Amino acid sequence: MARELTSGQRLSIEGDDMAAAGALEDALTLYDEALSADVAQFGEAHPDVAMRYCSMGGLYRMAGDIQTAHDYFAKALEVEEASGSAGDRTALSSYLSNIAGTFRAQGDAPAALDAYTRALTHLRSVLPGDIPATIAAEESGLSSYGSSAASPKDPSGGVIALLEENGVLESAASVLNNLGLLMKSRGEPHCARRLYLRSISLGTIALGEHHPAIVLRIRNLGAVLLGLGHTQLARERLQRAHGMCALGYGDEHLETLACADWLAAAAGEG
Repeated sequence: MARELTSGQRLSIEGDDMAAAGALEDALTLYDEALSADVAQFGEAHPDVAMRYCSMGGLYRMAGDIQTAHDYFAKALEVEEASGSAGDRTALSSYLSNIAGTFRAQGDAPAALDAYTRALTHLRSVLPGDIPATIAAEESGLSSYGSSAASPKDPSGGVIALLEENGVLESAASVLNNLGLLMKSRGEPHCARRLYLRSISLGTIALGEHHPAIVLRIRNLGAVLLGLGHTQLARERLQRAHGMCALGYGDEHLETLACADWLAAAAGEG
């Protein structure tokens, strides 16, 4: 039976809807109300409070205010660490990855690399002891697989998920993709290529090959292959990404158009 949403969670969902519609000020107001509700209900050092700070950071990042976004992501990390249960979730890696992204946007590659490394270290620490059994349990719809001591727990009492969007595998895939972007910006395309390939592999296991996150990583791989001079391989990846974006988003979506631009660049190399 699904648990009833808290006031903070309901307000946050409304904020997500506003953010998706581009109404950033309305979204910020709702996130702020959600934050106040969560602090009143749980106190400052609670995972839900950390999530609200992260959501607010995401809004500022969308608005192009990278420093303020960084400050909110850092606050989310601080609260998550203070909760005393960060080892029960993958969330800490997400906050570190967001912080790394702000460092990358500000041109501070060493700080970004350190944050990404910390994110991956956290994900290693929360991997269950028996990965095949965990995956089998998730695929069969079970909430646990018997030997509960073998795996860390999430707040609901089940093992930390490996699959799906918030699972360990996709969280690691996301960090690896972002790390690939950093390596590419540092002029290390071969390293970026390896990171993109691993990100695609892990993400596909967790989400399936047609998930939007996988499509964008395939585009990233195509772009770096093009830069390395592997024109035909790049075209194959970029055509695949473009077709999947067009099918999922439509021909005029920004991501589809971005794929089309990379395809045009690859055609120019031919």
